[in-house]
Amino acid sequence: MQGENCPLAQLLLCSPDIGVSTLAGLIGWRPRYYGPMDWTQHCDGGTFMFGMLDYRAHKLYALFSVPMWLVAWITSVIVMPIVAYSVGRSLGGSLLTQTLLSIGAMFGLEVLLTLIVKLVWTIFEAIFFFIIDVVPVNGRSKSDALAVVRRGDVAVHLWTMAKGVEHWTDELVEELATGSLFSRPYAERIRNRVHALRNFYLHNPSVELSEHASNTFLRENNLTLGTVETAITNPFTRNLILKYAFFLVLLVIRPDG
Repeated sequence: MQGENCPLAQLLLCSPDIGVSTLAGLIGWRPRYYGPMDWTQHCDGGTFMFGMLDYRAHKLYALFSVPMWLVAWITSVIVMPIVAYSVGRSLGGSLLTQTLLSIGAMFGLEVLLTLIVKLVWTIFEAIFFFIIDVVPVNGRSKSDALAVVRRGDVAVHLWTMAKGVEHWTDELVEELATGSLFSRPYAERIRNRVHALRNFYLHNPSVELSEHASNTFLRENNLTLGTVETAITNPFTRNLILKYAFFLVLLVIRPDG
């Protein structure tokens, strides 16, 4: 499993945003079964690195990435619509021209911000993983351990789910349903969705756990996510709606006259 992107999770919860990326541990996700911290340091060929267990490395990763994420979110959802509107307002003549220029500026800023965020994040991770040597625990692979560093408990739970439905304990289901502020309004639907899938696979051992089988079962039993649930629980969709709703409000009310 690639812990960063689990298609099954998107069927169950709309996206792996059971928490919000590195903010997951700050809004309700709490690991309960980890052992003591294993901290080592070594010098290999002149390169100094710290060896740190994956779930511990996540805390350090979040310490730096959460402020970066907040800056990127504020820039994308609030600053960018204001700048795009201001560009159209200052350069356009008629109302139509101003609106078209604002829309064009919005799309241009989207591309620019995406490139900047990717560049900054790439540099940050290159430095972080150059200094921190991530040590997988609980039988996780190296790639899954890196996912735990980036997503914390979210990745741990998705990794557990991918191991098989026999690992879908009631405790895990409850954390999936209530682990995020955005998932809690749909906690009962999520519980029903996961319990139904678990029972389906347990009673049909010949059916392999897969995205296709899960999607088919959910669709046939009217357990797929609704439009509103998707909009609220999916971070990409949610932020897109917030951003363009704010942009539309600016275009309509024209705050500076």
